[in-house]
Amino acid sequence: MNPVFAVSPPAPELKYMSPKCVSMLEAQRTAPNAVRYQPSFAELRRNYQEQCSENQAEARRRLYEEKRKSQQQTAEQEREMKKQQLLSDNAAKLKSAQCIEMREALEARKRRTHMTDGEIRDLGLFETRYKERCP
Repeated sequence: MNPVFAVSPPAPELKYMSPKCVSMLEAQRTAPNAVRYQPSFAELRRNYQEQCSENQAEARRRLYEEKRKSQQQTAEQEREMKKQQLLSDNAAKLKSAQCIEMREALEARKRRTHMTDGEIRDLGLFETRYKERCP
């Protein structure tokens, strides 16, 4: 009784290989279990090694490069997102600090008892700006 082999999944580098080499590799991968012990299967493997080993090596290299570039792009996108988040956080902190400073200045101006008409007008404008910027 011949041992039973599970069919392996297709090689990920197939998309970079020549059609001839893909066909030969797939023939080996999907060959019925009994055929794996036949001389024709050994010849198929030998022919594949002779004709396609360089093609497969190049395909694997291209696949590796594709994955590496994809990982680099993902890492770059993550760095950019972190950078934007940091800038956003810093802008929010700056605005918060400015609002606190404006509120303190506004409260100090309101505590003044003797203001000219111009100072009262300026206080109104300053209060309006504060309400617009700092909800």
